[in-house]
Amino acid sequence: VKYRLVKILLFIFLIPFTESCVISKNIEKGKLILKSNQILINGNSISKDSLKPLLTQNKNKYFFGFPLSASLYESSRKNPDSIFNKWLKKSSKKEKKLTKILSKKQIQQIKKYIQNFNDWKERNGEELQLIDSTKTKISIENLKSYFKNNGYFDANISSKIEIDKNNSNYGKVIYNILLGNQYYLDSIKSNIQSKLLDSIYSKNLESSFLKKNNPFNTLDFESERNRLDKLFKNSGIYNFQISSISFEASRDSSGLDLRIPVKINISEYNSKNDNSQLTDEYKIHYINKINLYTDDFISLSKEDLENSLEYDNINIFS
Repeated sequence: VKYRLVKILLFIFLIPFTESCVISKNIEKGKLILKSNQILINGNSISKDSLKPLLTQNKNKYFFGFPLSASLYESSRKNPDSIFNKWLKKSSKKEKKLTKILSKKQIQQIKKYIQNFNDWKERNGEELQLIDSTKTKISIENLKSYFKNNGYFDANISSKIEIDKNNSNYGKVIYNILLGNQYYLDSIKSNIQSKLLDSIYSKNLESSFLKKNNPFNTLDFESERNRLDKLFKNSGIYNFQISSISFEASRDSSGLDLRIPVKINISEYNSKNDNSQLTDEYKIHYINKINLYTDDFISLSKEDLENSLEYDNINIFS
């Protein structure tokens, strides 16, 4: 009987800790719960997954239309044991009646259950997402950068908040994007100081990521940089410095000319010597000889290193 009574009392004690079904009751005046984000591109609503990570604030997880995880988190208390003690000592009669029904050990067990349940809510819940103007501004800047990187340099992005018609405590953030015109690549020229690199570059132009009339995209520039780095190193220039590559792209700020001429600059090899920087020519390096070690190099003795077997121009040490 006592065990059943403990369960009933425990349920009663847990009610104050789960009463936040109306999660908006503790919200500061003027604040709104973020119910959703909406992105409009040229007036059309879109749901691009690639744009969602750019938004610094997203709604809470909903379960049958209710933010259950946020409700769990909001219903947790910082000091649940103190609240329980306060409730218990609020009335001396209440404390006496409870101690007659339950032992001290059982009361302590109830306190422990409450603490554990509170900890569980904190672990499994999530902080309630309120619309934050600062985070909205950061989201706008992220969107601007994204579209600039895709050639929409004149994109105009603004936001507005729409209060939910059914519940005035909830709101939706609408991001309105007017793309404008997309810019395209015009002529692709090169300024390569090394004749050797220039020759290798010219012979492999077809595989370039930068093509005339292609939409401007910063990812293409990054891909081209990596392509050239791999190309030169695979051509025997093992010490090629990727930092030698730079790009110049000139855009018409008036927006009248949507074509962007591009210049690829590749400087000579730079090396440091006694705190001074020296410029040297890139050279193709060839394999002189191949040494094959069948055991750990460190464990080989001097005698092992002096005695080797040569096979098909390969020196084998064992």
